[in-house]
Amino acid sequence: MNNIKKIAVGLLVGALAIGFSAFTNAPKKAPFSTKYWTNDGTNYQLLTSGLPDVVDDCNGTSSPDACAVESTATGIPNSFPISNPMHYAITPYPGASDAVYNP
Repeated sequence: MNNIKKIAVGLLVGALAIGFSAFTNAPKKAPFSTKYWTNDGTNYQLLTSGLPDVVDDCNGTSSPDACAVESTATGIPNSFPISNPMHYAITPYPGASDAVYNP
């Protein structure tokens, strides 16, 4: 009879452990956050709010570089030269022309 009690207590403890683990919150992952940079003629500058407006603001001086770029990668500085954008994991913002961004 003593062994039956030990087995019953063991099963009860195991059931409680499994039951309580079902209510444990999973660690939260940070959502992907897309950032945008705009071409000021020399550097790409981080756009601090909103989305680039490629219809009205991509009409500045002609440039061989996209007027706006985007990325979800971390570690990209707020400002970097337009002469070496491939050093960073960026892509042209959809619809962005090769021009300077004029907000």
